Amino acid sequence: MKDLKTICFVILAATQLSAQDTLKIEYKDGIISGYFIEPYTNSWNVYLQSPDGSENQIRYWTDYAQIIVQNGVNILHRVQDLYSPDGSLQSTWINVVEQESLHPIKFATHAPNGALFFLEFETGRVITRSNQNEEGTYRSDTSLVSSQLYDWNLYGMLLIGLPFGEGKVFQFDYWNIQNNSQASLYATIGPEVDVETLSGEKVKTREISTSDGFTFSLSKKAPYVIKLVWDLPNGSKMIWRKI
Repeated sequence: MKDLKTICFVILAATQLSAQDTLKIEYKDGIISGYFIEPYTNSWNVYLQSPDGSENQIRYWTDYAQIIVQNGVNILHRVQDLYSPDGSLQSTWINVVEQESLHPIKFATHAPNGALFFLEFETGRVITRSNQNEEGTYRSDTSLVSSQLYDWNLYGMLLIGLPFGEGKVFQFDYWNIQNNSQASLYATIGPEVDVETLSGEKVKTREISTSDGFTFSLSKKAPYVIKLVWDLPNGSKMIWRKI
């Protein structure tokens, strides 16, 4: 019986330690902040790396952001353009978030064939609107949510707002556009890593890994997202390298 009590105590202590080590981010609690973000431009070459280590370029990806003011509130307006290696535009992504809190307002994508997708965040609900192409049926859905959510479509520019302390683990809730549901993401702050860009510049970054297989190399200085590696289920990787 004594051994059973000891085992239960150890399990309980480990559970409590895990809960303490993971910090849950709540709506506008000040943990995530984008107050320091400045207008920037960025671009990456995107490669698919096979399990054997061979690579081929699959995209050219540009990213720029500006700060605008709406009703006295600073808004981060981010635009990303995705191109095929031959230079043809594949898709455009647009994020609109409050700069200070990085709380989302809108997210949108549009493609050259007329396909559109909109995501709007309101108190207690998320609204999605989409069509498949310019001749397609326009669809709108409203989902009630239990808390104010973040937009993971912001990716590295959301994580850049976290405090960079190695070993810290953060949890935040977001809207998963793959299955239209609320979900949780975990981000672990890793070590400082020197990353060399494709132009030969060496940048000191902080490595942050997420529970969905992404590893970002981020800097608190513009243009912020220096490198990204996405581990795919088949053993391949997608790698974004700053030009």
